[in-house]
Parts: sequence; C-alpha cells; structure tokens
Amino acid sequence: MKQVAQKLKWAGDHVAVQWFVTARCNFNCSYCSDWDDGNTTFEYYHDNKSKHPSFDKLKIAVDKLINGVGNNIEWGFVGGEPMVMPAFHDIVKYIRSTNPHDITVATNGTLPLKKMSEIYEDLDGMIISLHFEHIEHRIDEYIEKIIALEEQRRDGQMLTARFMVYPGKLDLVRKMYEEFVLAGVDRIEFRSIQPHPGINWHYSPEEHKQINEWYDNYEKQKPNIIRYWEDGSRTEDMFTQIVHNQEHRYKDWTCWAGVEQLRIDPHGRVTRCAPAVDGILGNIYEDKIIFPTGPVKCTQYDCKDYCDLRVTKYLAGFHDLVS
Repeated sequence: MKQVAQKLKWAGDHVAVQWFVTARCNFNCSYCSDWDDGNTTFEYYHDNKSKHPSFDKLKIAVDKLINGVGNNIEWGFVGGEPMVMPAFHDIVKYIRSTNPHDITVATNGTLPLKKMSEIYEDLDGMIISLHFEHIEHRIDEYIEKIIALEEQRRDGQMLTARFMVYPGKLDLVRKMYEEFVLAGVDRIEFRSIQPHPGINWHYSPEEHKQINEWYDNYEKQKPNIIRYWEDGSRTEDMFTQIVHNQEHRYKDWTCWAGVEQLRIDPHGRVTRCAPAVDGILGNIYEDKIIFPTGPVKCTQYDCKDYCDLRVTKYLAGFHDLVS
C-alpha cells in the first residue's frame, strides 16, 4: 500500500528548533561523522577541538530566532555534546526566561550526576543517548545515573533513555532495558544505527528481527507519527521504526520543514532540514534571516532525522489529509 501523507500526532503552532550548538564532543563514535567545516554529507558530526560558543554569542542567536518566529519555540539542543559547554546552563536559564514552548537536550550523559541534575531542573526534557563503544564498561554507572534522574523527574517533565543499538551488543541493551523498566524510567527508545559507507558492519537478520520486536513490544514511547495511505486508512507509528524499516522516502513530497521546524549547524548556518533542501537561509550569528513562511518540495532520497520526519508532508493532491 502506498503512503501519501504524514504529520506529527500532536502538531501545534510552535516552531521546533534543532540546534547543533557545538561540534565539540568528548566521544568519538564510529557512526558519527568527523566535523569537516560543515561540508559533511551526514547529519551528525563532531570533533574534539572546536571552541565553545560564549553566552553572548548564543544569546544573539536566541534573540534573533525569537524576533523572527516568536517565543513559542520547542528548543532542542544537540551536538557534539552540548552539556560540556561552559555556557550551556546559562543559556538554558536565559531561554527559560523567554517563556518558551519547551527546552530539551540530547546528551551522552558523561557529566557527573550532580551537574546533570542541576541542569535537568531547568529543562523540560533530557535524552540520554547510550553509546556502547564508550559505555560498555560503565553500564552500572549509567543505570544508576538514569534511575537517579528518573527519581528527580517532576510531573510533565521528560526523561528518555535512548539506546543506540550497536550490532553485537544487544545483550547489554537488554540488561539495561530491564533495569530501566523496573525503575519506571519515563521513556525508553531504541535507535537503529545507520552505518556509514565503508564501514563493514550491519545488523544480522536475527538482530534486525530482535530490534523490530523491541519496537513492537517494549518501546516505552507512544507512536507519534500519523501516516495516511492511498486507500484512505491511517496508522500511528514510531519514527524510529519507520527509519529502521527503510520506509522514510519522501522525494518530491511537499514538506513544511522551515516553517514547523528549523535547523542550526555548529557554525550557525540555518536550514529548513538536515539535508538543507532549499539551501542555507543564512547565519544566525551574522545575517539578517528571512524565515520561510511556506512549504518546499523535497529533493532528497530519504529523511533520517526525527525532526525532519515529524514535519507535515504529503504527495500532490493529498494536502487535505493533514490540514
């Protein structure tokens, strides 16, 4: 059956800003690209040498975004590793003073628990990505840290344990998952990793089957993407499973990236989405940016990132399904 449209289940009138606020990271994962001054073809990149942006520089970006699209912003900080920036907590507090829609960070969880707890208090959500290349010998530490943050979590606040499901490490995933379920961790998510060209490892058929079983049976995250089909039916699915099953092809669809969401790279370059359809809109630190007010036609083969997948999109003739 042919899919013809999709949208986020709880789409609202806020703007999601996915801000890759720094390229600097204290991990060096094989499935995350080296930062090459922004000419990378991959969505995620890092290095261990980029200078941390100052609070004053970050404030310029925040103020410019609010002046351009209003304060009803869903702020999503990613990296690199945002929480190692000296100014990170201060910019979170500043954004909090602007009455945002919400503020979330994706982190590798390496900061001491005390510091993570202090920052978490000023956030609406924290996503802790579990990278087994670096934490394989620190499993108990991460279990204790995530459970402690769950005990701190207030009503309405989000905490996600995000497994980067590494081939050959599914037994470790299962061990941690069982501990998190017993502790009542708010959300548990399984991310299948997209191998880069030239890397000779993939999921075995058995691992692929196991991951789908986890998606179907275990994932503590409600289906969040409404998908519309040519026969008039609709389904609700998790974005992670859409990607895992290679069902994320939207070339030639009309997409509202740039209106429902914006993306900022570590240099401050603003685009509608990860593959920069419609080009770079400008530099948030240096330029006067005319923010988009209408959709764009997708020119890319696939759409891997959650913030891109969640944007309203449809084939010609099916706009009414998502309006």
